[in-house]
Amino acid sequence: MSEPSLSEPPRQDANPPVNHRRLWRGIAGNVVFVLLAVPLIVGLWALAKLQLDGYWPVPDFVLSGLHHAMEENRLHLEYGDVVYLPPGRLIVRDAGLHSTQFDEILLAADAMEIRLRPGPLARGRIVLDGVSLLAGRARCPASLSPTGRTEEPLRRISMSLRRDGEGWLVERGAFALGNLRVTAEGPVPRIPKIVDALPLPAEPKPEVAWEERFSRVIRLLADADTLLDQVDHPVVHLRSFPGENGEWALEAEIRAERVRLPFAASLEEPRGEARVRLENGEWRVEKARLSGREAAAMSHGHTGVGRGAEFSARWASPLTPGAFHPREVEMRLSELELAGIRMEGVRMFARDTGADWFAFEVRAGLGGGFLQLDGEVDPFGGYAGLRAEGWLNPTAVMAHPLLEKLGFDKDVAFDEPVSLFARGRAGPGWKGAEASATATARHALIDGVAMDAASARANVDLERFTVTEMTLRHGDFETVGSYDVVYDDMSYRFLFDGTLRPAHLNPWFDDWWTLLWEDIRFAGDPLRGDIDIAGYWGDPAKIRLFGRFGAENLLVRGCGFEDVELGLFVDGFHTELFDIRAKRREGEMDGWIRFWMNPDQGDWRAFELDLRSTASVDDLAGMFGEQGRSLIAPFAFHQPPELHLRGGLMAPSAGGDYGIQLTGKSRGPIEYDRLDLEDLEVEARFEPGSTRLETMRWGLGGGDGVGSALLTNENGRDRLEFTFSLVNADLESAARTWHKYIDEWWHETEPPNSADGKLDLRMEAAGDYGDRETFHGKGGFHLKEADLADVHLLGLLSRLLRGTPLLGFTSLQFDEAVSEFQLRGDRVHFPDLRLIGPAATIRAKGDYLPADARLDFTARVHMIQQERIPVLSLILAPITAPLANVLEVKLLGTLDEPQWRFLYGPRGVMETLQTQPDG
Repeated sequence: MSEPSLSEPPRQDANPPVNHRRLWRGIAGNVVFVLLAVPLIVGLWALAKLQLDGYWPVPDFVLSGLHHAMEENRLHLEYGDVVYLPPGRLIVRDAGLHSTQFDEILLAADAMEIRLRPGPLARGRIVLDGVSLLAGRARCPASLSPTGRTEEPLRRISMSLRRDGEGWLVERGAFALGNLRVTAEGPVPRIPKIVDALPLPAEPKPEVAWEERFSRVIRLLADADTLLDQVDHPVVHLRSFPGENGEWALEAEIRAERVRLPFAASLEEPRGEARVRLENGEWRVEKARLSGREAAAMSHGHTGVGRGAEFSARWASPLTPGAFHPREVEMRLSELELAGIRMEGVRMFARDTGADWFAFEVRAGLGGGFLQLDGEVDPFGGYAGLRAEGWLNPTAVMAHPLLEKLGFDKDVAFDEPVSLFARGRAGPGWKGAEASATATARHALIDGVAMDAASARANVDLERFTVTEMTLRHGDFETVGSYDVVYDDMSYRFLFDGTLRPAHLNPWFDDWWTLLWEDIRFAGDPLRGDIDIAGYWGDPAKIRLFGRFGAENLLVRGCGFEDVELGLFVDGFHTELFDIRAKRREGEMDGWIRFWMNPDQGDWRAFELDLRSTASVDDLAGMFGEQGRSLIAPFAFHQPPELHLRGGLMAPSAGGDYGIQLTGKSRGPIEYDRLDLEDLEVEARFEPGSTRLETMRWGLGGGDGVGSALLTNENGRDRLEFTFSLVNADLESAARTWHKYIDEWWHETEPPNSADGKLDLRMEAAGDYGDRETFHGKGGFHLKEADLADVHLLGLLSRLLRGTPLLGFTSLQFDEAVSEFQLRGDRVHFPDLRLIGPAATIRAKGDYLPADARLDFTARVHMIQQERIPVLSLILAPITAPLANVLEVKLLGTLDEPQWRFLYGPRGVMETLQTQPDG
């Protein structure tokens, strides 16, 4: 029998059933109710029990559906326990998520809540509605980690996401990246476009799977973990929100206590904010700004501190993979201190001009002025161009170590700002870099040298620094020059041309410069000249200097000159002055001088010269110190002589040896060791321990004299050897000069009388200089055409011939005298002294003792001089010979009190006459 259709009306039975059917129906209905009610009650009880216990068994289709959905995205979920909470929540404990590409867990969490939509779930479909993580950790597998070990760059992840239309919304989120704490909220933007633009190690693929993107990001985060160790307590808050027309916007706020950067740099209390916008599937940066209370950096021992720092950047719109770097960057500092340099209002700006070129501008208040830099740079091709101008005081800037390496000295100070303009360029590959600059300053102190004005035009490249034009002015001098230094060996070269006061530049050079000019004083105009100085910084032994100088009214070691022209050459510790032309009022000097420096004591070591002079020798000799003055001490010139001086001297610190050759000629009166001479010519050699007058010619009393002398020092005593001769001298003049010279030796106090006559004299002797009693030698003289009775010759002859009326000596006339003599220490011995006259001759022999003017002579008188009247002398010889014996006298006593006596009495006379031979 078929079942009735639900649409058919109920049919009435003609024969109603009996009552026992109702009974059974009632019994069956109760049984069915019990069978249905009890499970329902039990189910309700169980549901209440499960609700009270907190979990439900997870339906198999839920787990299988969830796993299936994950496998479609190449994901696999592992967990320790999972429970189901109606209407659609899964609580997963000890959750781990990895992909089919990596066996290692990529995302782990202590707990994970997966929220499913109840409606689709009731129909057996799995639709994810939200996810929450508690104590999550994002891991970097060992195969991707920069350390080769599994890392956890993201920790303490706490995040709740829910589906918002077609996207996702972060209701709350926080995680830690190293010491960075990140919070986030708002819709999840489509970040992968930015991730794809990052310069990550992995090569891009046409279809980039999420594992590849995840690996890129996780490697960046693993690297960032180390960098974030340099940041103290950083916090980042991310907020996203939808814009108009379905656009997205993302804002980030950053703050920290301090950021430590490379090169010992730091930023105190950094604050940053950025905003990007997604428009038509492309990202655009609306703003990026970073500020800090104070920024500091250290380089080469110097600390730079910037205050009130602000940093802003602008990116290209839209962002593209090739233009992720900023298009424009600007930084401002209210104040910057670097290596003692204080700058204010600092602004640095850079702009990407395309084709890998960047333009930049820098402006800062510095030293009471300003400095502005601008240029362009290609960091990849190694090209750059720079322009700089300003009006600033660079006193503190010049102390920078980099400028010191370029040849600038840090000891530089300017009273006023300096005008500066510079250009520079480099490339390609940062090769061929060069720059030029022009600077003008007033009232500067440059390395200890004060300048009223200074200007320079300089070029610099990778090999050398060159000042092509340099002007220095101070007081009454002005010098134009140039300067060049090569970095490789630090060789340098100075060129100067103009006027100069050399002592003013002493701080610029080593001791050799100071010693070169310390004995020169410029009383008039400054030195004019042209100087070329070359050498190596730090090695004074390799100094090279060549120059020509001229000056007027200067003093050289106390010797004044009206005009001087000379050349100068310096080679290490050797100095030479050549082509010397020096003028004085009374004469000139020319020649050369060279001397060697002593590097140990810092003074001169040796001296060599070749000079000719017609100037005063007194001042010239004083130029060479005590040794020079001692050379000319015996001379007194009434007019400057003609001198040629050549030789060398050693400094006292080097032993004091010297060897000087002197050739001199003087016209007119001259005095040598108190001896008045005329027209002196000398050739002398001066050496330690000896002074040799090799040739000495002079005039004395109208006669011609010639001689030589040697003064030596033996055992601390000065010994003099000399020889000289005088021919045809005027007797009166010679006698007066002789009297003046020997009055101390011969105790001659009476001046000579006037007398005519001619004198020839020769003498040679040796002894201790200054001690007459030690001299031994010999000599001779010849007087002629003279009235000897009126002549004082050696303080003896005149007294012998006058004042004694014996035999009428005073009536006899003697006009010639000749004799040899011998010096015997304390006495002068005359072996044969002859006085010759027309009618008589006196022959004498004896000694004269200069110490007490004592006399010891024996004299004979011959009445007829045989040589003059030969015939008469033959006739009278038998008579005159005995008479000579009769007239023999003894002369004793002193010059002041002579004592005369006959050697024979009256009897003796007669005996003498009787014993004379006949004929």
